[in-house]
Amino acid sequence: MRAQYPAWAVQFDDFGSSTRRLGEVMDGFVAGLQDEQLLQRPSTRHVIDYFELRMYVQERLQERDAQGGSDNIRARSNEDLLLYWEQSKEQLSLMPEFSAIYDRFFERDSLARQTFIDEDAFKGLF
Repeated sequence: MRAQYPAWAVQFDDFGSSTRRLGEVMDGFVAGLQDEQLLQRPSTRHVIDYFELRMYVQERLQERDAQGGSDNIRARSNEDLLLYWEQSKEQLSLMPEFSAIYDRFFERDSLARQTFIDEDAFKGLF
């Protein structure tokens, strides 16, 4: 595929850029969820559910890191969280009102430390 689609290969191999972009996406959604008009959209409930899940797993990772473990979801010691994360994301991705948003923005969310969200970002929202 690399030979046939070189531009795709460049994007696929650019992990740092992908993580940076995902961080920007997260920041954009956090800001968007502060807008009253966006909160009225039917799909927003699922976006909030996604961020509740994300924050829950992020907080567990941070707790484990503080206790001398790892905040990397791919670490062997976090296999239980990775399984929970992937299964829960899969369930959310099946929601008809959310699937297009998930496919475009969240499918590749690997919960990298660089994309962690400030714990106060959603105060009062959930």
